Amino acid sequence: MLFTTVLAESRKTPFDLSEGESELVSGWNVEFASILFAFLFLSEYIFLIIMALVLSFTLTPRVHVAIILIRTVIVRLTLPRVRYDGLLTLLWKRFLPITIRLFTLLTRGLGGTV
Repeated sequence: MLFTTVLAESRKTPFDLSEGESELVSGWNVEFASILFAFLFLSEYIFLIIMALVLSFTLTPRVHVAIILIRTVIVRLTLPRVRYDGLLTLLWKRFLPITIRLFTLLTRGLGGTV
C-alpha cells in the first residue's frame, strides 16, 4: 500500500494524471528550457531516490534502495496509465477500509488509549 502511494506521489507513468491528456503537447514543462528543464526532471528523480531511501530505512531495512528503484522502474514500464476513476476507486474502496481496519486494530492493541 505504501509503495503504491509513493508511486502515485511521484507523478510518473501509472499515475501521471495531470499529463495524461492526449491534447497536451508535453504539459506544464513546455515553458522550461535548458538548465531549468534539467533541474526540473532531476528533482523528480531525486524525489524517487529519497522515497526509496525512506522505504528502505523505515519499513524494510533488509531491502536495498536499488531493489526498490528497480521495482519502481519495472512497475512504471509495465503498468498502463490509471484513469481518475480508477485511482479514486483504489483510494476510497481499497486503501481507506484497510487503513481504518489497521487503525482499529492498533487502538485495540494499545488498550483504546489512542
